[in-house]
Amino acid sequence: MSLIFQVPEVDGLYEAIQILNTGHLPHQIINHEQFKRSLHELQVQIREHHPYLVLVQPDVKYYYQQARPKIFRFDRHLIIILDAPLTTAFLAKPLQIYYIDKIPLLNPHTTLMTDFNVIAVHPDIDYILAADGVQLTFPAQD
Repeated sequence: MSLIFQVPEVDGLYEAIQILNTGHLPHQIINHEQFKRSLHELQVQIREHHPYLVLVQPDVKYYYQQARPKIFRFDRHLIIILDAPLTTAFLAKPLQIYYIDKIPLLNPHTTLMTDFNVIAVHPDIDYILAADGVQLTFPAQD
């Protein structure tokens, strides 16, 4: 094979390694269709062996844009490990988020004290999640 045909392949590999070094999954190394099939197979295995669990992010787009791969070399192989978050099927429902605004009462000697500023709920779930220290930001309006 001539060197002219190898240069684009070497450039593509170099670019992919640079993307890996930034903490992202490169499209050049991981084939989309194969990755989709692998995620589907993972879901089948989870359903078969752990039916109470579900894959939180079944879309490959998440892994290319959000996931942070762990990379190492073993002999002459490049090993890429991705975390595939799992949860129970019960917890996989989308939650509505409410920000709690503390309003002072008219009586200066009485205050409403809470140790959270955000709650997350879903009508079909029998629990409420509470969190503290969450700051909401809104996009600037033109």
